[in-house]
Amino acid sequence: MLESKSIKIVHIVGAGRSGTTLLYKLLCLHPDIVYLSRYNIVFPSIPYFSLINRILKNNLILKRKKWFEDDGNAYFLAQTFLDRLIPMPREGENFYNFCGLKLYDNEYSKQEIDNAQKKFRELIKKYVQMAGGNVFLTKRTANNYRLDILARMTPEAKYIHVVRDGRDVTNSLLNVAWWSTHTLWRSGKRPCDYPQDIDTQIELAARNWVEAEKQVSSHLKNMSARCSDKIYHLRYEELVTNPLTEILKIYSFMNLEVPQALPKVISSIRMKSVRNNWKNVFTSEQIERIENIQGDLLKRNQYDLLF
Repeated sequence: MLESKSIKIVHIVGAGRSGTTLLYKLLCLHPDIVYLSRYNIVFPSIPYFSLINRILKNNLILKRKKWFEDDGNAYFLAQTFLDRLIPMPREGENFYNFCGLKLYDNEYSKQEIDNAQKKFRELIKKYVQMAGGNVFLTKRTANNYRLDILARMTPEAKYIHVVRDGRDVTNSLLNVAWWSTHTLWRSGKRPCDYPQDIDTQIELAARNWVEAEKQVSSHLKNMSARCSDKIYHLRYEELVTNPLTEILKIYSFMNLEVPQALPKVISSIRMKSVRNNWKNVFTSEQIERIENIQGDLLKRNQYDLLF
């Protein structure tokens, strides 16, 4: 078992294209935060690869240069071979699979849960020890749909919930290369399995945000009744507007002291704020259709509706 007094676990949750990757990388600039890198994903059973993270942990300038593009973009379309050798925060589905967690099936026997918990906790304890940190931070979009099992495996964990205007998320989903082959959680189908007209695809993307947010919100609502101090809610729009202010708040939530050089590095990252772009992309009819699907959740998260 992990010694929860010395090692903390924090899960980032939120719908895909809501800024969770950006937040993940920003937080992982902190030298005491341990993350899954390519090495842990390819070789999950060999914790010694986390020693490479230890070499990089205090090199804030190199992290900033290799993890973010000049405009602050945290998503890399291409990297050189040498760049790929440098540890970088990754989602790491292979790590979760190795521990015994399923991607689209939430039914587990008690023995499966016990085995997954044992392997998960043993591995991250070793990763943290090798990397030289004291907080293990996860970010995996698929975790939105297995929060119940994660809560049973890591009952002491804290959660950071990132929410973004669902209309912007809809627009973003329709413009990423993987959208057409992305497996939709509820149906198990992919967008490419449906008619390819824009209205059908808009509806699929709009519902994708709703389903993810409902899963996360339901779990966190149940948790907040018992331990609201373990949940931090962050709006994407606030993160890109005041990144340093928001990141420092989250470090405080994580009980982390901030190294003197870190605020300057975070401030050097120019955020590419993509907000309300949906107004310039979708027609009035399309916006109304999206709001018919997302309206209740948009209002609950204090986003104004046009219709």
